[in-house]
Amino acid sequence: MNNDAQNQAAIKTMSQTNYLCLLVRYLLCFAIGSLFLVEADDAEDLARAAQSPYDIQRFVEHHSGFDWGPLWVALKLPEDSTPPPCGDERGQPTCSSELMTVLDPPQMIVCLHWSNSHFETYLRFLRERQPAGSIAWRIAGYFEPRAKYFALRHHIVDVEGKPFLVATSQGTSGTGVSSEVENWIDLTGSDLKPALSFTSKATYFAQFDSYISRKLSGTVTSIKIRPVKSIIVQYMMEFSHDLGGPGPVYRLGSRSDTVRYLRTGDHFTADPKTSTVASAELNLLYGPEGDVFSCDQFLIYDIGYLSGLRDVPGTDDVRRWLAQYVDKWCENTPQKRGILALLQPSFGGQPR
Repeated sequence: MNNDAQNQAAIKTMSQTNYLCLLVRYLLCFAIGSLFLVEADDAEDLARAAQSPYDIQRFVEHHSGFDWGPLWVALKLPEDSTPPPCGDERGQPTCSSELMTVLDPPQMIVCLHWSNSHFETYLRFLRERQPAGSIAWRIAGYFEPRAKYFALRHHIVDVEGKPFLVATSQGTSGTGVSSEVENWIDLTGSDLKPALSFTSKATYFAQFDSYISRKLSGTVTSIKIRPVKSIIVQYMMEFSHDLGGPGPVYRLGSRSDTVRYLRTGDHFTADPKTSTVASAELNLLYGPEGDVFSCDQFLIYDIGYLSGLRDVPGTDDVRRWLAQYVDKWCENTPQKRGILALLQPSFGGQPR
């Protein structure tokens, strides 16, 4: 082949290569541009969805990967409350939604849920009739509970015609300690903030010999709207010595308390006159930020059970351990001296 033919072949090859490069670049630009257009369209659609709770649910059902920013801006919610973005996890969308209808006062609550984290957002919309007869929706509060060690729960309770949203959230969390808080939100109020929050479940696991483990629960047993708005919570606490190792586990009795919360303004507060625990001790015993108990706290708040333990059949091992534990770890208080006086004579020792 002469030089002219070789040059023409090379030029042809270069032209084909350039054409392919240009084609690839065009297709990439088109794909990227289309992606940006799709994302822009999704953002506009999500912003428009702020007009109705039904539109929000419809958007969530038909999209998997998106950011909540446009909706939060349209609803004029704080930027720092924007939920994590939605995506796919093994082919399944990570976000889902649920609509909860309340008839009186007429409203709708959108619950947004993330399958890959213990995180939920509640958006409350009030229904308003316009002069022309059409229906409009107005955002009227949001609530964002989070949890670390358990799945969140929620339901609506009707109390004498007054609706409450009941939603759980995380209280304290850490190594060996976790509490679940139950939040009662009055849906006749002007926002979506809890009127009452109390510990519904908790485990405080001792990791050192000097502390006592606790497990507690709180359950609403009565709700009244008239003549005075009140909620009664029954608390139950169990004490034990359990270090999680191969050693023995000692069950150390329990106590229960009834607390009556009265409505004062927008919140329910404990009424010391009709409760079995003083207000100053309520948070220590049943507050959401609780912890394991020291030896002295254990004696004070479990004294009823411990005082009668000597008369309980089959408790020799527990009483022997308890006498040694109290003697070693408790301060020299009247409670310590009283318990040792009951326990140690049975085992040949004398209280110090």
